[in-house]
Amino acid sequence: MESGLVCAALANGYYTIINTGITSSKPITLCSFDTRDKPQAIHVGKEEFLVLGPGGLGVFVTKDGSSQRPPISWPQKVSQIAVHNHMNILGMGQDVIYVHSLVDYERCEKIPFQGLLKCLCVCEGNLYVSSSKSLFKLNPISIEEQVDTLLLAEEYGKALTLLQLSHLKFKEHQILESKIHRRAAFAHLANLDFDFALESIRTSDLDLREIVSLCKYKKKESDMNK
Repeated sequence: MESGLVCAALANGYYTIINTGITSSKPITLCSFDTRDKPQAIHVGKEEFLVLGPGGLGVFVTKDGSSQRPPISWPQKVSQIAVHNHMNILGMGQDVIYVHSLVDYERCEKIPFQGLLKCLCVCEGNLYVSSSKSLFKLNPISIEEQVDTLLLAEEYGKALTLLQLSHLKFKEHQILESKIHRRAAFAHLANLDFDFALESIRTSDLDLREIVSLCKYKKKESDMNK
């Protein structure tokens, strides 16, 4: 539920979404689900939900019943889904947790476990996974480390998107944003993309003397003989 929006699974095998804050609002019928499985609906962003649709497909839905993202196809059937820190979508298989980033959710990471998994939940910002005998707490990689990894791969746009989804303090956010634009500026200069480089330089407040210091000045022989 978010701001009066409710996404729910009905006994007829369909999900529905309704705005309880508007008296005249009518329920919008969404995709179906397998009634033999436990339906799942989670809030993933502003006026957006993720549900387990036909065949266990992860389907994104908005308040008007449309989908603005491609669906998530899990490597194997998942029984529970969760969102962590508004950045990662997780699905629980029999003995594995699948992690999709909302920055690049087509790429899937997996965390294997020994034994059958029973429960996946987020409690007070912490992510927990349990089996029949053990309880695990999963610690996410810091935003700084994730940004550095994306910068090494020259994925500057994804690094900025990741930063926008994060909940860093203003000063930390500002420092990381400047770092991304600085790295992007030098990369664009190296590729002779001067228009993009200029935009990144302006955004990052990059000191032009740093760029000049990288340029080698070669003296002419006539100057050396003076």
